[in-house]
Amino acid sequence: MQLQKPPVSERFLASFDDPGVFDCEGFNLLKVAQDSVFRRIGEHDRTTYIGQSFAKISLRLFLSKLRARLRGVRGLHRPRTKKKPDLMYLVPPRFVDVEGVLKHQYLSKLTEKLKREEYYVVYLRGKANGEPSADAHIGEIIASGRNLKLNAHDRKMISGFRRILQRVPERTTLTREDVRHIEAGLDEFWQAYRAVRAYLELTEPSMVVMAPGYYTEYFIAAARSLQIKVIELQHGVITPASHFYVYPQKIKPVAKRALFADEVWLFGNYWKEQLQQGAEYEPGQIKVFGDYFLRNPMPGQDADELARFSEKYSTRVLVGTQNLRHVAFNELIGSLSKRYLKENPETGIVIKLHPAEAPALYADVTGLPNVLVCSSSLDYLYGKCQYYVSMYSNTLFEATRFPGLKRAVLHSDKMAAFVEAIAALGVAAKMHADEDPMKLDYPSQAFNPDHFFQKELNHELLQVLNPNAV
Repeated sequence: MQLQKPPVSERFLASFDDPGVFDCEGFNLLKVAQDSVFRRIGEHDRTTYIGQSFAKISLRLFLSKLRARLRGVRGLHRPRTKKKPDLMYLVPPRFVDVEGVLKHQYLSKLTEKLKREEYYVVYLRGKANGEPSADAHIGEIIASGRNLKLNAHDRKMISGFRRILQRVPERTTLTREDVRHIEAGLDEFWQAYRAVRAYLELTEPSMVVMAPGYYTEYFIAAARSLQIKVIELQHGVITPASHFYVYPQKIKPVAKRALFADEVWLFGNYWKEQLQQGAEYEPGQIKVFGDYFLRNPMPGQDADELARFSEKYSTRVLVGTQNLRHVAFNELIGSLSKRYLKENPETGIVIKLHPAEAPALYADVTGLPNVLVCSSSLDYLYGKCQYYVSMYSNTLFEATRFPGLKRAVLHSDKMAAFVEAIAALGVAAKMHADEDPMKLDYPSQAFNPDHFFQKELNHELLQVLNPNAV
């Protein structure tokens, strides 16, 4: 089956013949424009810096600086790490409870041989002042950038943005509405870029390691402008249906400047095979690193509650939710609960919420009698259930480690292309919210989990991050 990207990205990538239309001062902002159209950034009309004279921009920045000072934001955000290490991590604040101790899921394996002052940590979400392990939160850095005056580099970038906005209507089939989104996206990019660039000048790392490598183009651009190497660690699914991976060959002429990472390090060979179908990376930039996630297959604090639930319900359907898709999952859980209470009273539903989701989003289903929300890790829950339902999630590939666990991928209109990709690969059976995962026709294809997630970390690559590793 020929996998396609979702319609919004298909339409965007088909809208131009020459990707150079998005060139700007040594960068190519193809991904920024694509993301702008995808997220519809200009949907709420706002006045951008790009559309104003440099005099008005300077005045707006001056007034913004005054407002920032009133809010207590003064100057560039200074890191908590006193030394100036060479290595900086840009990651979400995602933690795993290991015997009552919270450990960072992405960093624990990578930094265990390092002292804390040997690397920076910048979080993509949350508040760094609530996390002693972080040097900064990206929101703090961007907010501090409002204190920066307009300089010659800023003027060149803004002039480059304006040239893009002139070329797009002439050399693409993008609509006026698309152009409005792109203008708002370029404006958002510039405000983040200039702040991060100033922060990197202050901290002086020689390498930034990030996950993910999309929605972070401003950071890649800032690092590249200062000759700082950028490595992307895989954090999710990569297929030809992905928005920001496996690009068509026509983008190859601009790939080196199109704000992809200098290298991408993957969980396993399967993802390398997927990524090699695209034009954004040369073979030498794609490397297999291994499963660097911290896994915790041990029972959590709710293990006793799960045990009691398991005694009552001999068959258990595990539902792993996904951020921003709570409507579809609520519909599924409500439908299954009603069905099982009537037809299969021995079947219960175990819910594992996505780390970025608020429990309140599932308030309507958590009180149902045959539903249990668990805080234990998926690595523990996979082995306690017979069926697993998720959406376009890496967890469906993780679940191949449990041969007896049947996997289903939930359809939603917004994720249709992704669902088709998972189903076409044979990793899971496709299902709708009104279907029963216990009655699906599951693919018989067997997978080697190590092909998805290489167990041992690549020692050579690990030494790049951790010179003390043995």
